[in-house]
Amino acid sequence: MAKLPLPYGLNDWLAAHFDVASLSQRSEAQLEERFIGPLLTQLGWTSVTQQTITVQGKLAKPDWCLLLEPGQDNALIASKDHALITAICESKAWDKTLTRATRLFVI
Repeated sequence: MAKLPLPYGLNDWLAAHFDVASLSQRSEAQLEERFIGPLLTQLGWTSVTQQTITVQGKLAKPDWCLLLEPGQDNALIASKDHALITAICESKAWDKTLTRATRLFVI
């Protein structure tokens, strides 16, 4: 399998923004604002944060709904059509374990 190249400028962006000492001191919301949101943008995602959607008949509010195309964010907010969502991203504060049981969203 061929290794795909990283998005243009990602290595430089990470070198400038991935500072463990600083990021590990931030709350989940601060980490999202300072690092995760800008990283998702750097990777080319369009995102909507904290959008309430219905998944399998239940209300869910994932930290990030990731969309492929610019402008889909407005469409998702207006329509709540989860078919627009390509991926969901949940984030945790730096010091929170990722091994806890979490809900799986199936879209």
